[in-house]
Amino acid sequence: SRGFCSICLSIKRKILLGACLGHSLKGCINYSGIDYATGKLYYVTEWNISYSSLAARNLKVSEFIETINYKVQALTKLHHRNIVAYEGVLCNQENDSVQVILIQEFILGISVCSMSGGCFNWNVESVSSMAKGILEGLIFLHNNGISHGNLCDSSVFLDSSGIIKISVSQVIIEGNSLL
Repeated sequence: SRGFCSICLSIKRKILLGACLGHSLKGCINYSGIDYATGKLYYVTEWNISYSSLAARNLKVSEFIETINYKVQALTKLHHRNIVAYEGVLCNQENDSVQVILIQEFILGISVCSMSGGCFNWNVESVSSMAKGILEGLIFLHNNGISHGNLCDSSVFLDSSGIIKISVSQVIIEGNSLL
């Protein structure tokens, strides 16, 4: 456990890392985070991409970091009720890896993946509402030149207000394929 530490993003924010929310099977670690100045909650995802996995794909470290920064910067400009908001990214070069820390909107809710376990009351109205939210989010992305690339039940969330939120995983997928 890392405990609490602060992350200074290029957007001039200090994010205090909170509790570990879980470890992905694909190697990332998820934390809660709180903006030191405003108290706003964030979802923080951390990956460690080894230099050897970058080299195996003929990727230079500097180009990898530049690409991640460029993509997240583009995502921070997208605002739609059905898309998870992205706040920024921090890439640190370590001894044997690149640490990528992604800061995004904290969703108080549940993933569709977790809902499919049987605790959710699936009816025509709820499925229709979910499909509408997903389609509106995807249309927004496509109208902004972004293809989701990997829509799955673990990248779609239902927040506590009943709003569907899609996590845009195009940045994450490349990171996961390098782990």
